[in-house]
Amino acid sequence: MNSDQPLVSIISFCKDRASTIRRSIESVLSQSYRNIEFVVQDGVSTDGTLEILKSYNDPRIKLVSEPDSGPAEAFWKVMNRCQGDIIGTCLSDEELLPGAIHTAVDHFMDEPRLGAITCDGYISDAKGNITGEFIAGEFNLVDYLFSRYCPFWPGSFFRRKALLDVGLHHHNWTIECLEFEIWCRLGMQHNVKYFPGFVSKYTVNESQLSNTPKNFNEHLDSRAKVVEAMFSEKGFFGADPVKKIACLYNQCYLFYNHTRAYKIFDQMEAIYYRMKALYDNMGPVKELQFDLTFSTLDVNFDGRAEVRGKIAHLWMQITSLLPGPIRRAIPQDAKKAIRETVISLLFGLYNYILPPQL
Repeated sequence: MNSDQPLVSIISFCKDRASTIRRSIESVLSQSYRNIEFVVQDGVSTDGTLEILKSYNDPRIKLVSEPDSGPAEAFWKVMNRCQGDIIGTCLSDEELLPGAIHTAVDHFMDEPRLGAITCDGYISDAKGNITGEFIAGEFNLVDYLFSRYCPFWPGSFFRRKALLDVGLHHHNWTIECLEFEIWCRLGMQHNVKYFPGFVSKYTVNESQLSNTPKNFNEHLDSRAKVVEAMFSEKGFFGADPVKKIACLYNQCYLFYNHTRAYKIFDQMEAIYYRMKALYDNMGPVKELQFDLTFSTLDVNFDGRAEVRGKIAHLWMQITSLLPGPIRRAIPQDAKKAIRETVISLLFGLYNYILPPQL
């Protein structure tokens, strides 16, 4: 990384985003940190998006407009076009808050061993009005895999060298879930650190691409491929079918809750049957104390662990009914402690009423 003023690449990929992209552009170009490139990959927009981008006449905007197969390919292309020492994101309906890039550079300069940083952000509607907060919390790869934690991508910055270390320019990526795989690879090989503080605004609405059935299916299938590889014989965790199934189940459950929140009922039903198939095909794994917690999954062949698993699953269904802002406001450690206490108490009550046969 260059001293003093390293080049920072901010990426965006878009198609037909004339209604929102101006806010995004101005939030990047108005940053107090000036040594930046705004790397934009456009999918041949026809609604005026290109004209808006070109109207700024700013040499820091590095624009390419060409056909692609969709957002996954555009994301892959724009990541590989970056020349900066640090890479961040500001998509066409997002905004960087004032001072965000300067803050990120300071963190990387202060701690040269960091591969990536993640911060907090605001949730906004399609017009940029703030509707909530996203408090990311400490990065934890295991919790991320098991859907107990999610870093805030629009509030994250990456050291380009770290991305190159994990194979950015190689073509063995599952690009349909590029964000997920980047976090997995960095979490296995580099230090990722959380810094509290709001750095960006992220739009959530029913029409965004992540809520389309095609994107849902591709993304979930691709995450499954990444998980399969991580829990394979040569993978990071080694061959471990027990934890692999738990991880796949939890990933499905994450998407199930998303479909329910946005009332995408056909996909909700499809994911339900996907989860059921995982459970039905567990075989001996059904005899686990299956509370879907990585650190506590272990084999228990007394014939009663399936009951504990059902209690754990029921608890997850109950807690998912809480509004999102309330769930996010509760610290991860507190949620874990409450969950384990409740499950243990209910399982203990079950054993008291129907004691095991010795």
